[in-house]
Amino acid sequence: MDVLCAAAIRERLAGQNPDAFEPDLARSLGTLGRIWQEESPSRAVSAFKRGVETLRRLFLRDPRTFARLMADLVKDYMQACGSLGEKLDAGLLAPIVQALEKLS
Repeated sequence: MDVLCAAAIRERLAGQNPDAFEPDLARSLGTLGRIWQEESPSRAVSAFKRGVETLRRLFLRDPRTFARLMADLVKDYMQACGSLGEKLDAGLLAPIVQALEKLS
């Protein structure tokens, strides 16, 4: 199955049942970001950011369960922004980074 198609399906499912499907959608967005890094870096940044946004609610509610996935998404988002010279969304990242630091 095409990753873009999988992400679209997971987005619809997450709309119906966010607790069950937002983690899968976030993973798919991370995969899209990694695929797009070379050919379309700005799309990669958007995909990583959407992945972080998608997982944020569940991560802040239960950091231990989603720490690994969130850490990967944040790292990829930060690297992609850095390679393009784009500013990070500090408001989005601040509570996430704080929660990740508490876990380590």
